[in-house]
Amino acid sequence: MRFAPHLTHLAALSSSCLGQSFGFHVVQPLQGDQNSRVDDMNQDGRRSVGASYTLNGSILDIGVDGVRTAVPAPPNYAITSLISGDGAYVAGSIFDSSVQDRYPARRLGTQIEILTTAYKGEATAINGDGSVIGPFAKFPFGGMGLSRKVAYRWTPVSGVQFIVDPFTSSLFHSDITGMSSDGSVMCGQGEDFNFGGVAFRWTAAQGVQRLPVPVGVTEASAEGISSDGQVIVGSTYGSGMVRHIMWTPDGMVDMGRTFGSDEHPFAVSLSGIAVMCGSQPSSGTAAIWSAQTGRVDLDDYLRGFGLDVPSDWVLWSCRNISDDGLTFAGTAVLPDGTNRGFIATVPAPVSFSLFFVAFGCTSLRRRRS
Repeated sequence: MRFAPHLTHLAALSSSCLGQSFGFHVVQPLQGDQNSRVDDMNQDGRRSVGASYTLNGSILDIGVDGVRTAVPAPPNYAITSLISGDGAYVAGSIFDSSVQDRYPARRLGTQIEILTTAYKGEATAINGDGSVIGPFAKFPFGGMGLSRKVAYRWTPVSGVQFIVDPFTSSLFHSDITGMSSDGSVMCGQGEDFNFGGVAFRWTAAQGVQRLPVPVGVTEASAEGISSDGQVIVGSTYGSGMVRHIMWTPDGMVDMGRTFGSDEHPFAVSLSGIAVMCGSQPSSGTAAIWSAQTGRVDLDDYLRGFGLDVPSDWVLWSCRNISDDGLTFAGTAVLPDGTNRGFIATVPAPVSFSLFFVAFGCTSLRRRRS
């Protein structure tokens, strides 16, 4: 879906009328590296984490304007990171050479804390202030070095709390993919012996609850949750078709369907805008979805608000959106095949009255000319 040219003009006009600052900011690699990327962004969009890399990688703390700072870290610290809603904590994993595997960890500034050494694994979700983290534990099975993921909830006070019984649950695999700001609601996905892939919502009161799916669906996945825990986005699979779903307190919302694509929605703002993308540059351009616009390619959406997005860049990854739906973070591929992280902020929506005033003034000037 593409914006009409007059909408682009009006979006830029409304921004200048309100004096809002916005833009498309590039996260440059560190000297000697050829690539950069953005992994996660906090709730207000003012801080992100990512990496600068060629062969090896350096962890980056990133501001809303794309300015990055390299973070000193021990060797083999995982550069794939999550950031808390307030931007204070970063979670990931750290490599232990004595066991040749990773343990879940969180970072405050340059101080790294291993969450537990009882279970190998990685952190896959973090709450608003970094006090609740959702990692998975690796449980061996079947010999030959095979393992399965079992999700748990971690806090400094309670430690490890498995959300399903590692030995009796029908969920063979389980993985937490998102968490509300207060840590009381989580979403995730699992592998069921009988059904296949399932999407779930977890609360302390009700435990794991499988999310409803349309008739004929054989598998489902939940990929992201709003910071208030009310809305979950994900995908369902059946008959060779991928259907994007938004689960809300009022029921399921069909966000559209794709055939033969690995595009999935990964995050949703409090304003109901979801971001979706594939797993690699060949997947194509990332997109946004809202009930008002439907699916719109992200580069078209940003340009519609007057942002200067290079025409030969492919914004292939965007898994992060701020609570207000105005800031997006992701990674683009350049014509030479290298990657660049980006932070993009669009102006806040204007009211209908201001919008029509702007439109009227523009029309009047055109008639007079």
